Amino acid sequence: MLELSAHARSALISTRSILVITAVVLALSVVGASPAAAQATMYLEQGGITGTATTLRVFRVPVKTSTGALLYRDITIPFLVAPGGAVTLNTAGLKIEPSPKVLVGKFLPGTYDGVKGYDFTIGTPGIGPDGRVTTSIQGDGSRVFNANWVSGPIAGHPYEALLTAARVPAGQTWGIMGDTSAYYYGSTWAQGTIISAVQTGNQLTLTNYGTSNLPRSTLVFNLCPTSDPC
Repeated sequence: MLELSAHARSALISTRSILVITAVVLALSVVGASPAAAQATMYLEQGGITGTATTLRVFRVPVKTSTGALLYRDITIPFLVAPGGAVTLNTAGLKIEPSPKVLVGKFLPGTYDGVKGYDFTIGTPGIGPDGRVTTSIQGDGSRVFNANWVSGPIAGHPYEALLTAARVPAGQTWGIMGDTSAYYYGSTWAQGTIISAVQTGNQLTLTNYGTSNLPRSTLVFNLCPTSDPC
């Protein structure tokens, strides 16, 4: 009889686990469905995926009902790891739940005109855990400027420890600076400093707080019309 190597057995187990996950998710998504719901479907590829240790989570998966209505679901898929390394699906912990309502934090993607007429790009905002909106900005070309921010309350925020230590006020959208060329923007906008982000119409305002709760500097960016690029 053909003897499989440990690597091959592991690959086979992983493949089986994936197939089991697919089968279980699809089965649970149609529990109680009637023949009239034949056109109902879901769009896993549009969900946000995160993983922690032995648990995979897919956030805000769009689910279309037979009437065309869109619902959003969070799917939690836990695994078990045997002492020998075998990975199996923990079906007891599999959960499909309604997604939390998206928290306020609307930001418009596109090309922005900013400091000294330089162009900056804001990507399409994403939806993270607990319905938080995540957004990032990047300077074009050699004028390095990177930052990201996340909506929602300070409690549970990805930068909660930093924001709490700085005692920043609640009710704003907070983030941090990434790699930046101080030559173009000033030393205030150093990597790791705290920023707040506000979108008013086509204008984005970033305010730098350093590592305190006092504003130190502000940059304003204006969204370029698609018919008249910056």
